[in-house]
Amino acid sequence: MEPYDIHKKTADPPQVKTKPPGYELFDECAVGIALLPGRIHAVVMDRSGRVREERSRAITSDSDKVVTTINKLGEELVQSAEPYGAIRGIGLSISGRVTRQRTCVLEALDWDHFPLLQHINVDARLPLSIITNLEGLATYEIAYGVGRRMDDFLVAEIAEKVAFVEVEGGRLITDPTGKYQRVLHLPIAGSNGVCSLGHMGCASGALIPSTVLARARGARLDEGKDDRPRDIEELITMARTGDFVCRRVVMEFARNLAVFLQGLSYITQKERIVLDGSGVRILASDWAVLFEDELFSFSSNGVVAPTVVHRSNADSRWACGAAAHLFATVGGPRNLRVINRNGDIQSTEVVHHQREHYASLVAL
Repeated sequence: MEPYDIHKKTADPPQVKTKPPGYELFDECAVGIALLPGRIHAVVMDRSGRVREERSRAITSDSDKVVTTINKLGEELVQSAEPYGAIRGIGLSISGRVTRQRTCVLEALDWDHFPLLQHINVDARLPLSIITNLEGLATYEIAYGVGRRMDDFLVAEIAEKVAFVEVEGGRLITDPTGKYQRVLHLPIAGSNGVCSLGHMGCASGALIPSTVLARARGARLDEGKDDRPRDIEELITMARTGDFVCRRVVMEFARNLAVFLQGLSYITQKERIVLDGSGVRILASDWAVLFEDELFSFSSNGVVAPTVVHRSNADSRWACGAAAHLFATVGGPRNLRVINRNGDIQSTEVVHHQREHYASLVAL
């Protein structure tokens, strides 16, 4: 287990702030804010990668209220960060796309090239950075996770989107489109799920949790049963307590995911994969026990089965990715450089927010 995989909730800071024992005055921290579906999660993370404070807020699809919530959380955590050392800045990550112009594309909020950075009014002296959630998670892994032991790996997200990012030589390889959905409709041999576009057996229809649950509900309704399971936890519980449909669906998911990851590993020539996202929770079921065995289904001479590291899909991890990106762009524990698929070095960009204007600083 990596040192800070699971972050424990911390209480609100005391009214009288004191310097934490064992920490020097020159210690540094950053605020990381992750915009996630239906919620915003924010952390104060110190330079070692430890979460010192974290808070979460539910949000609606009202863009103005979302921006207001981001600013309020930012202000709260900037103030609460004072006992932990000098604050280096605020990192933001979103579950949508960040364009080359540092604007945001996010369908859930009807954001089309929305200039989020221009609406952040927390302490004008602090630098801001912005990144996609998946890129942020990979940045966190480079600095504080598997990247401490290896330079080449994948970070795959299995949630309501199926995407992955490559890390090669300790460097993030970006998708020039910024979408990271190259594999959303990749065919999976032996899969029978149907996605929203009508594809039979693609990654979207086989691995997205909502489609997995819909398949279980549909099969149960065909047998004259109720319309459960309603969520992943209920799917796991029903499989454990004897529901044969749920058991088959869990086993099918485990098999499809294993085949999918083997394909990614073979295509990218990366033998190690960090797996995160809400869908990973399904692997906790007793009926997903054959997942590891299925990873060897295509192994042969010259083809090595990938090693998969499961993560927790904790909201704090996505926020930590935003903080890690801020550290990386203003001078972090490892020198993060970004390269795109064409092999060109692409510097990571930090925007310094000033009350009168915005200036871009190309870091590292």
